[in-house]
Amino acid sequence: MYPMIKIEGVRHAYKTADGPLPVLDGLELSLNEGGFVAVVGPSGCGKSTLTRLVSGLMKPDEGRVMLHGEIVTGPRATVGMAFQNPRNCRAGCASAPRFAGRWCTSPKC
Repeated sequence: MYPMIKIEGVRHAYKTADGPLPVLDGLELSLNEGGFVAVVGPSGCGKSTLTRLVSGLMKPDEGRVMLHGEIVTGPRATVGMAFQNPRNCRAGCASAPRFAGRWCTSPKC
């Protein structure tokens, strides 16, 4: 039986004017179905990046993210994500039909 979520060696950095800004560096995580995990930390530590990687809205620079034994390569209809505020909707709207099964209805899109 595969873990529900498995993250292996995930690295991700954002490009900035001053060079790459690493937010995840060699992350490893395995969560079985029925398990519970809380991701907490200060602003900018990678919580939202991790959520976007698991949901398929982003791809890691290195490593892999798997759901039920399958590598996440893009948005999945079985995974949902609630954005922190409406401005974040703009980034997700392009994939909203495949991701959530319906179009984004926010006026910000």
